[in-house]
Amino acid sequence: MSKIIERLQAIAYTAQTNPTILTGDDIAFAIQNIKSDNGKVAAQAYSTIGHIGLNHPEKVMRAIDSAFASLKDSNWEIREQAVLAIGRTGRADINTVKNRLDKIIQLHCDPVPKVRAAMLDACQSIAHAKAAVFKPYIGLFERMLDDPDVHGVREHAPDIFRIIGKYEPEMVERSLVLLKEKLRDPSPATQAHAVEAIRTIETFLRRTPTV
Repeated sequence: MSKIIERLQAIAYTAQTNPTILTGDDIAFAIQNIKSDNGKVAAQAYSTIGHIGLNHPEKVMRAIDSAFASLKDSNWEIREQAVLAIGRTGRADINTVKNRLDKIIQLHCDPVPKVRAAMLDACQSIAHAKAAVFKPYIGLFERMLDDPDVHGVREHAPDIFRIIGKYEPEMVERSLVLLKEKLRDPSPATQAHAVEAIRTIETFLRRTPTV
């Protein structure tokens, strides 16, 4: 199994550094291994698919369909890497994900903090392509500012507001009040992420930043 994972990691590295030299065999190998019975292999395969999808979304469409199905997998590492793959591919081609956002968002209540954090990360990726698609979910993102997991989720929850604020600041103008409450959060990292989100939103609203 280690040789399979090593090859998947090598393909992922190529996808990130020199995607033009990826071969059809490389892509087929990654797609084939998302069905592996070994959870570590399947998770790495999804990670690799995500890196391929960021540059060649059209070549991993079948795998992204499988990734959506894997959001309900019992293995949390597979759920985590599947949603990250969806996010990266959605950043490259919003049409691959825009009609299935609910399936991504449902991970906000996943029992594993790393999966909830990955859901937010995926949403940030997609927001770079079209932030407006998240308008129905702003309230949910606001609730995640108080996620019980401090380091994995709550510290990074302000980031989705920062990304949306770059493209659709009016959508998250209402969230400024809650973000400013996070300036009193016990975690310095949460405070720092909140500051960046507030500054971005206010800047793109053409206001003088208040923090």
